[in-house]
Amino acid sequence: MKARQDKLEAEAKSANDSAWWWDKGTKAAEITQTVADKGVDILSTVTGPAGGRIKDVYTVAKGTAEGLGEGIAQGGDYLKNIGKGTAKGVVDLGLGKILDKVNQTDKIPGFKDYNPGVEWGDSRAGFIKDALKGSGVDESVRDIVRDRFKTGAKNVIQGTAQDAAVKSPIMGWFGFS
Repeated sequence: MKARQDKLEAEAKSANDSAWWWDKGTKAAEITQTVADKGVDILSTVTGPAGGRIKDVYTVAKGTAEGLGEGIAQGGDYLKNIGKGTAKGVVDLGLGKILDKVNQTDKIPGFKDYNPGVEWGDSRAGFIKDALKGSGVDESVRDIVRDRFKTGAKNVIQGTAQDAAVKSPIMGWFGFS
């Protein structure tokens, strides 16, 4: 009886340890996803139309990947889950486009729409990095690049607030959580 109890306690400890690691892995994945989402948002602002298209593809692909993950977690019916995830991504993209149009006409004070007249999609990454550091570029160029990044970050904050207030309830209405 004692040997059986010891074995069960060892199994319980092993299961608890495994659950702890899975929980930490899930939290790390959620943080990584949030950072990636915000990074794509900022880069789409900085890089112009090309970045916007990348953000669109990312949004739909993220939904598809979430659907695949659900299928794997449930142990089957991958196509149904991939389809549902892709539909979620498309709805998310559509709502994002609608909110982008609203943002263009009704900015919250302090969130300026900065357009320096530079085609950001054609800029070298090294040039942008140098401008952010303030090395090897004119002060006015440095200020333009920094303003563009600040605007991108502010737009991410504004978008996050709008998602929580508007997009998340609508996605829930469509049956996506």
